[in-house]
Amino acid sequence: MSILNENGERLAVSPEEAARLLGIGRTTLYRAIRRKEIRAIKIGGRRLVPVAELRRILQTHTE
Repeated sequence: MSILNENGERLAVSPEEAARLLGIGRTTLYRAIRRKEIRAIKIGGRRLVPVAELRRILQTHTE
């Protein structure tokens, strides 16, 4: 089951997929989440990273 917006785009991805999309390791991603450098949400026992957060990170660190 995917969480999709009205355009059929995913709204959130797993931490593993977020790390892959950002080109960083899973441990680095979880460290950034703990430091509140990357926002993640928790639903039940599952953690998800909003795609909007990935876009924000990329825009913030692109020069």
